[in-house]
Amino acid sequence: MKTFQLTNKVHVGAQPDHRDLAVLKEQGVRTVIDFRMPAETGDTNREVVMAAGMQYVNIAVDKHALSTLSLDQLQNQLQQDSGPYLLHCASGARASVMWALHQAREHEWSYLATLQAIQTMGTDVSQSPEFLSFIRDVTANHKHSNSAQ
Repeated sequence: MKTFQLTNKVHVGAQPDHRDLAVLKEQGVRTVIDFRMPAETGDTNREVVMAAGMQYVNIAVDKHALSTLSLDQLQNQLQQDSGPYLLHCASGARASVMWALHQAREHEWSYLATLQAIQTMGTDVSQSPEFLSFIRDVTANHKHSNSAQ
């Protein structure tokens, strides 16, 4: 699994397996935040994460019904424990979008700065009208800082 270490506390990537979790645990990751829908994952994902000695959190993100409620849940989780975290979904796309939008809210990034941050994580959302619309909606009221750092 390829992950991107975005900060000293945040990694983003696709679905990890037990070997990936062991490596991430050695790197200090304590909490795994899974953005997949319940139908995409069984109890085994929770069990594998917990067997690796990490906390498991599911914040279900439906690409076809995106909601700021998921962003609120992510913000609450990040405030509840100090991490470090792995944010993931099946491919890493939802995880990248959610992290970038979390950062966009905090730093009032523009739509373009947010897209740039997502691309930096190796995710291309240019062919996803659902993601593009959601990103536009979330960033619409920002003062538009253009630096995604």
